[in-house]
Order: sequence, then C-alpha cells, then structure tokens
Amino acid sequence: RHDVLVAVRAAGVNRIDVGAVRDGYATDVFTAGTSSSTWIPGREFAGVVADIGRDVRGVSIGDRVYGAMSPTTSRGAFAEYAASPAHALARTPNDVTDVDAAAIPFAALTAWRALRDKGGARAGERVLVLGGGSAVGTCAAALARDLGCEVAATARARHFDRLRDMGVRDVVDYTVKHALRETA
Repeated sequence: RHDVLVAVRAAGVNRIDVGAVRDGYATDVFTAGTSSSTWIPGREFAGVVADIGRDVRGVSIGDRVYGAMSPTTSRGAFAEYAASPAHALARTPNDVTDVDAAAIPFAALTAWRALRDKGGARAGERVLVLGGGSAVGTCAAALARDLGCEVAATARARHFDRLRDMGVRDVVDYTVKHALRETA
C-alpha cells in the first residue's frame, strides 16, 4: 500500500554492499536470517517511478527519484526494479544525474544524523566539518549551511574552491602542519 516500485537507473556502492559481497557479513548482520542466496545488495539508488501503492502520495509514475533501502531489507537496488517505502524517497532535482543522486542517500543521512540527531545543530551556531572534501563532509557542510549555521571545514587544498562555493566560510588544509593552530 505504501511502497513505490522504482525502475533502477543507478545504484550506489557503499560499505554495507562491499562488506556483504567481499566478507559475507550481510547474512549475519543485515538479513535477519534471510538466505544469502536471496539477499540483493544495493542500499542506495536512483531511477524512475514505475508503479505506486494505493496509499502513496507525493510521487507519481514517471517521476525521477532517489532513495535509500533499509540496511536490514533483503532486497536491494542492484536489480532492474526496487521496491521502497515512499517515505524513503525524494525527487531527483533536474540538474542532478541519476548516478550522482544514487551516491547521496547514505552520505546525507550520516551527515544529518551527526548534525541534528547527535549534535543538535541550529541556526546561528558555528559548525566545524572535519573532512569537508569527503562525501559525508560535503553533505554535512551543505546541510549545516542550509540550517543557517556558520560553517568551517578541514579538507585538502584541492577541495577548497568547491567548499567555498558552497558557502563554507573558513577552510583549513589539514595536511599542513600547524594549520589549525594558526587558524584558531
């Protein structure tokens, strides 16, 4: 009733998928007794809505969406189609490719949990993002900015322009000895 069937166009590869395929830990940790022969990797994905449950609101057949599968579900997105609860999906912006959208969910969820759920970040506060050039760091910087925080980040120099373009005020190269001490 509340699920959306998505024709998968791109699927991200994250640590859960890598660990499950390489080390086989999925059957123990994530599948709650599901046979490893029926466990499908692919926790994050993007695609086009192919069908919707009768109680689904907010998305329509043909919409471009991206989302995350629960780590405990046995059916992932390394497939032609993936079924997902509607609440786990977001519309893909027109200027974002499916490949890029499929890489967002777990990085963004991790950043959000750190900022809001654990850190309690609010507008007007100062936030330091360690590793601002990483996927999680980039999402954290963008989310903190959108929350109205004053954002600073550590990153390698090659990420400075992108972070500043995103509104990060101060960026420090963590590879330079004493850079943080000089900035403080």
